[in-house]
Amino acid sequence: HPDLILPKVVNDNEAHVVVLTAANFSSFLAARRHVVVDFYAPWCYWSCKLAPEYAAAASHLADKGLDVALAKVDATQERQLARAHGVEGYPTVLFFVDGVPRHYPYYGERTK
Repeated sequence: HPDLILPKVVNDNEAHVVVLTAANFSSFLAARRHVVVDFYAPWCYWSCKLAPEYAAAASHLADKGLDVALAKVDATQERQLARAHGVEGYPTVLFFVDGVPRHYPYYGERTK
């Protein structure tokens, strides 16, 4: 049954996406100059739509050897962390430079 295969494929594709929690968030951001963080909710339709594209972007950046890490935070489990970063909806994607969030509004299409 294809639905039984999908979770394994998604997990394999997310090999380059770092899972962050309150325990490792600050230290990971301190160790990397550029980090993109996806604050997501596992039940959210739009978070689920973003996940495979986000994983593909993480793999592409890793393959190119670029110094940009892509990470994710389950905001339903890490509510205090999400709240501290102003997350009000899902998914919320933030770009950090030297541990500081940079706000770059995006008004384009939500496609590749």
